[in-house]
Amino acid sequence: MAGFIVISVAGKDAEILTLAVDTVWRRCGMGTALIGEALAAAARTGAEALLLEVGVSNDAARRLYERNGFTEIGRRRDYYRTAEGPEDALVMRRQIGLCAVQDGA
Repeated sequence: MAGFIVISVAGKDAEILTLAVDTVWRRCGMGTALIGEALAAAARTGAEALLLEVGVSNDAARRLYERNGFTEIGRRRDYYRTAEGPEDALVMRRQIGLCAVQDGA
């Protein structure tokens, strides 16, 4: 398996619960493709926004999400527990447009 994404839809909001890409497939467009599929699937349910949480130290994931149109809308203090101690999570959001249904983006 190269990667997978899990989303949840509740009303007008969808949320990425998990996105994982095998190390062999990273930086090959797999993350972007999975996000595109999630946007299209969420749009088909009538969701208007896709949200997620990401650790502040997860630079690669943050760059992936920013490149795919997500913007920071909040912060959850001490959300994650790491070996180095508590870490904040950034809450990010992307509006889902009509094009998500047509082109997967």
